[in-house]
Amino acid sequence: MKKFFAIFVPIAIAVIYIGISVLFMNRFPMRTTLNGVDVSGKKSADAQAALLKDIMKQSVTLIGKDGTETVLTAEDMKLSAPRGELIDELAHRKNGFAWPVSLFKKTEYELDGVPVFRQEEILKAVEALPIFDAENAVPPTDAYYEFRDDRYVIVPETDGSLPVAEKVTEAVMKALIEDRREVDLGLAQCYETAAVTADDPDLNMTVTFLNNFASARLEFHFGDKTEVLDGDTIKTWIMSDTPEGGTAGNEEGGEGAAADSAASGSPDAGDYFDEVQLRSFVADLSKKYDTYGRHRSFTKHDGSTMTITAGTYGWWMDQNSTAQAIKEAVSQGYQGDFEPVYFQKAASYGTPDYGNSYVEVDLDQQHVYVYQNGSLVTDTDCVSGKAITGNGTPGGIYALTYKEKDATLVGEGYTSPVGYWMPFNGNVGLHDASWRNEFGGKIYVESGSHGCVNLPVAAAGAIFNTIEKGEAVIVYGGMTQGQAQEYKTQREADEALLKQLEEAGVSLESLGMTLEEYKAGLLAGTVQPPQPAAETAPAQDQGAGSEAIFQGARQESIPISSIPQVTEENAAQNAESSPQQ
Repeated sequence: MKKFFAIFVPIAIAVIYIGISVLFMNRFPMRTTLNGVDVSGKKSADAQAALLKDIMKQSVTLIGKDGTETVLTAEDMKLSAPRGELIDELAHRKNGFAWPVSLFKKTEYELDGVPVFRQEEILKAVEALPIFDAENAVPPTDAYYEFRDDRYVIVPETDGSLPVAEKVTEAVMKALIEDRREVDLGLAQCYETAAVTADDPDLNMTVTFLNNFASARLEFHFGDKTEVLDGDTIKTWIMSDTPEGGTAGNEEGGEGAAADSAASGSPDAGDYFDEVQLRSFVADLSKKYDTYGRHRSFTKHDGSTMTITAGTYGWWMDQNSTAQAIKEAVSQGYQGDFEPVYFQKAASYGTPDYGNSYVEVDLDQQHVYVYQNGSLVTDTDCVSGKAITGNGTPGGIYALTYKEKDATLVGEGYTSPVGYWMPFNGNVGLHDASWRNEFGGKIYVESGSHGCVNLPVAAAGAIFNTIEKGEAVIVYGGMTQGQAQEYKTQREADEALLKQLEEAGVSLESLGMTLEEYKAGLLAGTVQPPQPAAETAPAQDQGAGSEAIFQGARQESIPISSIPQVTEENAAQNAESSPQQ
């Protein structure tokens, strides 16, 4: 019996050992875990199922900025277990005959890539979360500046609560890999952030520049009127990005110029200003205060008034240069009086702009009056442009261009040296005319200058020493070319009538009448036409001659005093482009 047991027991034990070993073939040993899941004695397929069951219990909780929690489940993320062949490889690593060792030793396997996931599936799950709904996802706002009270200040950025799906997906995948169950979205920097923050150096530089601009105060003085340009107006010109895409202080402005300029380090107001509004400001000043080309009321030497409609005198602002000068002044934060840039200035602002020192040229009376500080200091007869040839001196208000001694006037067909040359309208000016013996009257009609105002030498010298460059020269009156032709015809008819009276031995003195009264009598039939002496002409010829003279007198007997005065508009058309004698 003892011999039997001695043989049978070892065999039985061997059989049992071999049987158990066969059983553990292609199975995990006892006391074995795979990624924390007990897979003791399990085949690879069963181990895979156990692992998947555990994986499907997993989830990732997303913690938002406000503390709200959102859960992503394994099903949401489409998680899965590793492929079977990977688990088979682990199961086959142990020899089945070594199973007794597993009874006393714990085995732990960590398989990389557990759980298995796909990035695109997690991204889909993330994008479907309520944290992306419009009521929950508030975009951040960039820091910007605005005008408050009397200066520009930085309005800080806001963080908002708009997650970035790609960043959330990356954080979730990292948590799965690291076997973490929570993700703090704020700590993981998963939210969209403001592009410009309150400590942005460019933004702070811009605000520094703008506060310099806003501190500027320019005072424009126009006589007793003052216009002020300060921060209240300047702020409406500033262009910059705002949360609404408009302009700080001006909701209808442009975008981004300020930031670009600040980044370049050049504090040029032109980079910040809305050019349209700046130029509009300058244009309004020009429209309000310029007098160039405008009508003026003028009180003549005799106290009567007239309206001046022609000429080039007056305030004339250079708008482009003024706008540029304003930009430069504002860039420097200038405070104080500021004068616009002018093409041309006048004596004073207000009425009249020519002040109380000027030259008055009355072409009707052929007389020049010179006023200084409101007092008449010089007056003289003159001879103006030859009206009958269309060379009449142009009417209007002009500024004395300059003055020069011992000049030579050169024109078409003449060269004239003069002692005192004072141009005021191109090459039309005042000057002495030593070649003339007489001035005044109606000389200018048929024997006038080429357009200039001729003066006696002594009077020209006195005027030259009195007036200064820029002072107004006001010219009015005189005959047009057509009126001069009528005047000549009338004069010739009067001379013919006087000659006939002389031939008839009749004098106006003996009749006790003036020439005008005699002509009026002829027209009225109250006086007889002059009758030539019998010995000088046949009776028939006398009748014919008398009728001819009488008819001529009736047609041409227009009193000189009734001839219309020249208008400035017509006179201006007679100005010549070359120096006028």
